[in-house]
Amino acid sequence: MKQRTSLFVAATAILLALAGCSEAPAPIMASSYVGTWHIAGQADPTTLTFGDDTFTYTTGDGTTALQRRLPTQDGMDAPPEIATMLTVRGSLSVRAGTSFKLTIPEEGGVVLKFVEGVDEFTHALTTGLFTAIYRGFTEKPMTVRIDDDGTTMTITGLFSGLLTQQDPRVELTACKDAPCAGR
Repeated sequence: MKQRTSLFVAATAILLALAGCSEAPAPIMASSYVGTWHIAGQADPTTLTFGDDTFTYTTGDGTTALQRRLPTQDGMDAPPEIATMLTVRGSLSVRAGTSFKLTIPEEGGVVLKFVEGVDEFTHALTTGLFTAIYRGFTEKPMTVRIDDDGTTMTITGLFSGLLTQQDPRVELTACKDAPCAGR
């Protein structure tokens, strides 16, 4: 009986040691994601700013028309770009320690600055369209990894796919407090 107990204790210790060595992503700690992250590879200046439970995504500088944000579909040409800055803000929750769930309010969650001369109807219609799209793309959590130095974040998910206009399985890279060098 004593030998079985010793064997059980040894086996339990080995299993616990192996479990500690698993490849599971490290949990996201609040201090590691809070701040301003510059998204790599974007034509327009683009940042994600995270508070403990809030986020703000901003693209454009408010002076020149943004690069195309919506892909063309079914052979139709996309409308000309009429916005100079896009800001999306809302609440943030960290899920399972490895992903972000973003929630964008229907009112005021999406703000667009337009080129001069855009009429009120176009302004309202475009803002409504972008609100619906961004709210829809935040329904699923984004997987998030932050490097050991706390300077590079990798994001994968529907929302990140919309930001880069690529397949949502493509990883998005962001660098903390400064644009990513060489990316």
